[in-house]
Parts: sequence; structure tokens; C-alpha cells
Amino acid sequence: LCGAGPPWRKTAALLSGGWEGHLLEHRGHHTFLVEEVAREYQEKFQESLKKLKNEEQEAEKLTAFIREKKTSWKNQMDPERCRIQTEFNQLRNILDRVEQRELKKLEQEEKKGLRIIEEAENDLVHQTQSLRELISDLERRCQGSAMELLQVSPVLSRSEFWTLRKPEALPTKLRSMFRAPDLKRMLRVFRELTDVQSYWVDVTLNPHTANLNLVLAKNRRQVRFVGAKVSGPSCLEKHYDCSVLGSQHFSSGKHYWEVDVAKKTAWILGVCSNSLGPTFSFNHYAQNHSAYSRYQPQSGYWVIGLQHNHEYRAYEDSSPSLLLSMTVPPRRVGVFLDYEAGTVSFYNVTNHGFPIYTFSKYYFPTTLCPYFNPCNCVIPMTLRRPNS
Repeated sequence: LCGAGPPWRKTAALLSGGWEGHLLEHRGHHTFLVEEVAREYQEKFQESLKKLKNEEQEAEKLTAFIREKKTSWKNQMDPERCRIQTEFNQLRNILDRVEQRELKKLEQEEKKGLRIIEEAENDLVHQTQSLRELISDLERRCQGSAMELLQVSPVLSRSEFWTLRKPEALPTKLRSMFRAPDLKRMLRVFRELTDVQSYWVDVTLNPHTANLNLVLAKNRRQVRFVGAKVSGPSCLEKHYDCSVLGSQHFSSGKHYWEVDVAKKTAWILGVCSNSLGPTFSFNHYAQNHSAYSRYQPQSGYWVIGLQHNHEYRAYEDSSPSLLLSMTVPPRRVGVFLDYEAGTVSFYNVTNHGFPIYTFSKYYFPTTLCPYFNPCNCVIPMTLRRPNS
């Protein structure tokens, strides 16, 4: 038996039927053989048990991992659901504002047309009344005596020269029919504004760069002009330096901030080279340059501004500046700096984020700072958080 193969085969042979004879013949070997086979099975059971427990542990780890992923996945839903609802609410608000603006325009046009028609109607009533009085007077005189007919009467003179004044052109057709807004463009513009707003930085004003004609709020997010007002062509030259820089310096990356310019009649804002700033000597510069060229990119300024209450301009390197068309005057302006791309973009946040102007493909040789100039308008400029 000891040389007849593996022990488990021997045990199988014993168990298959002839084990009693073998047991009697090899009684001394039986205890040793069973113990040896049992030990081998014990080892195999232990190995299998160890493997299965490892698998159990792995299953527990995997279960914990899956539960964690499930929780994480659920936790992502609420913020995303909130974001979707917020964006669609904003779009609804945009459409509501567009609707109200169009209805207001229609109401104004209606009132204007009705005023013209009512004035024409009132004038016609007065003419008709005068005409009837003249007819009545003439009929009465026609029934008089021959001597009365021969007398020259002012009534006859009035009747000869009387002519019905016809009303001027009456409104018969709306001057501008309503057209639904370009929703695709609105969505594209809204998405662009939402994207740049994600780079918002909490810009504050640097009091050490403020001109003496300016007053800064304690939170350093508002600047107001308090100097003597200047009008005429010298306004820009006199108050070129009524400005203040942002405390932040940018030499890389993307950055966005918003400025409230509501009710202001003049302002200039954007970015400028930190090597210049408000301490730049304008008197020396003005000997060979105009006031407008002082704000051009070649001089270290990438800015736009409002002059004379309604002239919006971009101070490009062209002469003297570019006049910008605004369908909706901006009460809030967004400024977006992409340093690596060499662009400074301005957005009309008031008009759903429609682009105002972009300085593009510039190489910025130095660090840039936010630039603010309230000019000689006492209404303040205020830094705002998006959607505030």
C-alpha cells in the first residue's frame, strides 16, 4: 500500500469496498494512513477557506466601494439639479425681461400713435364746429334782404378762404414689428457669460493708487469722484488720472470681475500695465500725444468708456477711438482677462451678457491690473459679485 500511489487513492481504495480486508492485513498502517490523508485534506480545506475569506473580504471592499460610489453619485445630483434649475430660471428671467421690454416699446408706440390721432381728431372737431358756424351765418344772410346781400361782409371773405386742414400722416402701421429674439444666439451668449463668470475674482481697490479727487468705500469695492466738475474738451485731460487700480496683479490665467456703472454719465474701465498706473505723468505725455491716445494699448491701457452720457468708445490704437453701438445701455459691465490668449473682453451684463468689445491677440509684456476711472461724474463705480 505504501508504494501504490498517492495516499488519497489508497484511502479511496479502502473506502470502495476492500478496506476491511486491508484493514485486517495492515492494521498497523491504518491509523497512520487516515491521519496523513486527513492532514492533507485539512491543509486543502484551510487553503480553500483562506481563499474564500480573501474573496469575502474583497467582496466586502467592493460592496463598500460601490456604496460609496452610489452615495457620491447621488450627492452629485442635487447640485447639478440646482444648477440646471438656476440656469433655466435665468433664461426665463431673460425672456421675461425681453418680453417686458418689447411690451413697453409697444405701449410707448401705442401711446404716441394715439396721441397723434387724438390731436388730429380734436383739430378736426374744432374745424367742423367753425365750419358749421360759418355755414349757419351764411344761410342766415342768404335769407336776408337784397341790401343786406350787397353789403360786404367778413363772413363772405372767411368763407372764400376757408379750407379744411387735413391731418398730417396718421399712424397706420407699426414702425417696428416684434420679432422673437434669436434664442440660439441668446443661449450662446448666456453660456459664454456663464463660462467667464466662473473665473470671477474678488477684485478690490488699492487706496495707495487712488487720486486725491476720489473717495473709496471702506470695503474698497466702490470709488466716487468728489473733485470739481470740468466740462468741455478738457474734461478727459483734466480727469485722466482720476483713477484707481485694483489690488490684484495678473501675470497669467483667466480672471473676471463686474462693475456697476448705473446712472453714470462718464466712466472708463478695463486693465492697464502695472508699470504705468495713475501716477503716470500726463503733462509730460500730453506734449506729444492726445488725451485719447493716452488710453490706447500701445500706451499700456486696454479700456472702454462712456463720454457725454451716450457715447460708448473703445480706446484702440486707431485714432481717436472706436464708437460702439449699444442697443441696451450697460448698467453693469463684465471684464474678462485671458492673459495667455492676449485678450481683454467686455460684456454688457445688463443685456444678458452680450459682448461689448474685445481687445484680441495682444502680448502683455508686464503684469496687468484692473483699472477704474469714474471721470468727473459723482455717481460711484461699484464692484459687484455676479448675479448679485
